[in-house]
Amino acid sequence: MARAARNRFNGEFPLGDGFGRSSYSPYPRSLSRQGVPDIARFQLKIIGGKYRRRGLFSNPGMTTRPIANRMKEFLFEELRYNIPDARVLDAFAGTGTIGLEALSRGAKSVVFIEQDHKAFELLNQNIGRLEVESETFAWRSNILRSSFLPKGFDDFVPYDLMFFDPPYPMVPGMSAKDPLYKTLERVARDTVSSHEAVLLFRTERKTDFEIPPEWTVVDELTVSSSTMYFYRKTDSLESEPATTETAAEEADTEE
Repeated sequence: MARAARNRFNGEFPLGDGFGRSSYSPYPRSLSRQGVPDIARFQLKIIGGKYRRRGLFSNPGMTTRPIANRMKEFLFEELRYNIPDARVLDAFAGTGTIGLEALSRGAKSVVFIEQDHKAFELLNQNIGRLEVESETFAWRSNILRSSFLPKGFDDFVPYDLMFFDPPYPMVPGMSAKDPLYKTLERVARDTVSSHEAVLLFRTERKTDFEIPPEWTVVDELTVSSSTMYFYRKTDSLESEPATTETAAEEADTEE
């Protein structure tokens, strides 16, 4: 059963699970007249906000981990106070289902980063379907080498909310020598993410890995075979004012 507990994550419950992602293309060579495979059409939908019930193209096959509507609803219910006017980064974006859901629910802007050619095509199809080109930037780039600062989109950064859902094999045993670890160091820079930024990092359940010290885990949620970790910048937590309970405890200690 999924676990959720209140913590210092803006006083709210942490998020739910799952984002459909793809690390390579499973598509056949023959495409439909609209430029996307028939098997990829409208497998997922926006479930909340102003684009509710709009269909989205999604990667088919065993290379994806699509989020069920029930879990997506839980996820964004927990984010309801963090989404409005947020500048969002959807890393390892796949076809953009998470970033577009955030936009539907009031996010200010979304930068999508996806390297796979076919997934990127479907991502652009989804952006076009919702007519949100002015609020999004789809960036075909290698995340492990990205600056996360797209030229000409200064208003889209620094990010307030960042979704990272890397391919599962990239995470086990991750340490300071690994490119993904260094990537998480880069997104902690003040030019990339805001002081109160929230980083969501999804892995396979019971995966051991290290995270840069710039990030502190504030909670985790395990659903089925996946665990979602919730991080905030370490210095932002250290600078938070003491709670009433903490202040009382400190007063008792001084006495």
